[in-house]
Amino acid sequence: MSGMKQKASKGVFWSLAENIGVLGINFLAFLVLARLLDKEAFGLVALAMAYVLFLELFVRTAAVEVIIQRKTLSDLHKNTAFWATASLGVVALLLSLLIASNAGTLSGEDQLEHILYWLSLGIIPLSLSTVQNGIMVREIRFKGLAARRIIASTSSVIVALVFALNGMGVWSLVAQLLTYRFADFLALYWVTKWFPKLHFSWSAFKDMSDYGWKVLASNIAYFAGSQLDRVIIGHFLGVKTLGIYVVGQKLIEVIYMTLNGVVGRVALTTFSRLQTDQERLKQACLSVGQLTTITAVPVLMFLAVSAVDIIAAVFGDKWSDSAAVTQILAIAAIARISFVFLMPALKAKAMAGRVMTAIILQAALSVCFAILLAPLGLVAMTIGWSVGYIASTAMLIYFVGDRLSINLTELIRIFAAPLVSAFVGVLVVFFLSQQILEWNLSMYVAMGIKLCAFILAYLGSLAAIAPKTVKNAYTDISSLLINK
Repeated sequence: MSGMKQKASKGVFWSLAENIGVLGINFLAFLVLARLLDKEAFGLVALAMAYVLFLELFVRTAAVEVIIQRKTLSDLHKNTAFWATASLGVVALLLSLLIASNAGTLSGEDQLEHILYWLSLGIIPLSLSTVQNGIMVREIRFKGLAARRIIASTSSVIVALVFALNGMGVWSLVAQLLTYRFADFLALYWVTKWFPKLHFSWSAFKDMSDYGWKVLASNIAYFAGSQLDRVIIGHFLGVKTLGIYVVGQKLIEVIYMTLNGVVGRVALTTFSRLQTDQERLKQACLSVGQLTTITAVPVLMFLAVSAVDIIAAVFGDKWSDSAAVTQILAIAAIARISFVFLMPALKAKAMAGRVMTAIILQAALSVCFAILLAPLGLVAMTIGWSVGYIASTAMLIYFVGDRLSINLTELIRIFAAPLVSAFVGVLVVFFLSQQILEWNLSMYVAMGIKLCAFILAYLGSLAAIAPKTVKNAYTDISSLLINK
């Protein structure tokens, strides 16, 4: 096995371990906290974090992706990126404190100001560890990254549960987020073993900023398309409704974050190494896309058809209003899957500007439709928000067709077999649902039967429609890595 393939294989394994471990820990904690805390607590923290996450964009993503994408990276580039990011962290902290003094008045929620003051403190440890994170990803050292995030997540969850069990309410969530930031900072320095030197170069800064500003702009647009829904709901419909939305969105975000964390991160690193070979980059993108859709499409389809039962079983009956949100976002997420493998391919070709354009379209349409439909209620607003994902997917397809020579037929083929097979599974679930009602089974047993039937129907249909699809995609990826 070549060094590149071995590294990439280990990268996939540890990235998968990291995401399953971290998301598993956090999701289990979320289940407990959802039963201990009220809807207002989740809504308040979600609204506060929307402000903080916007400011964190300036210290989080641009430096990381520049470090990963560059073909050559000197110590001077690393040190310059570190001090630039640390400086931006101080500016972001000051801006966050300024926003906090006005956010409570604008939203009508007195607690929001104090929550923002505390959450702002997490910006500093983030700004001091962003470059180390980029170095670890560039070197495909995902084992260390996995250890660091699992340590940070476990620590934060323990603190949150202790706070919640002692009746601290919304401050349980604040304590969880702050503990994660500081524990992540300490663990990352422990695993990376890289410490900055007092070196800064304006020429190195300019060299990186030529690509970095496009990444930053696209990530600001991405923020607008992924976080402004919370701001809109919080200000138009109130923090209680926002809490309902956050819980309804949770399962979808866990699925997407797992895909993006495992596939997206490894894909960007691998695609970047193939950026000068158009044909191999195209084949890698199609193969990664095929494996991604085969895995994600059935999960999202089952979630859409069974959301009512799943929400009640997982979070409790008090969150039943969240089921409609989950169903709408699950369907929209099928289009969103394309982001996971198309965006890294464009970024690998230094086409961050094209990515930015697609994300800006998604953000603009989602925000406009969400604001227009918000007066009609949460369900209407969620539908409006989902419109942007469909439009931006169409634009991404156009860009990869134009620049990577991937035509529409090839992309349709990626989604066709998983969608048809998942639809067969949905029909089986609908049929079983009518029968199960007559059997008077418990909710958990009934849901287990539906899940098993769906999996069998999906796998059987996939084997009949495209028997060699999975094997061919895996073989293509492996051969590309071996030949690199």
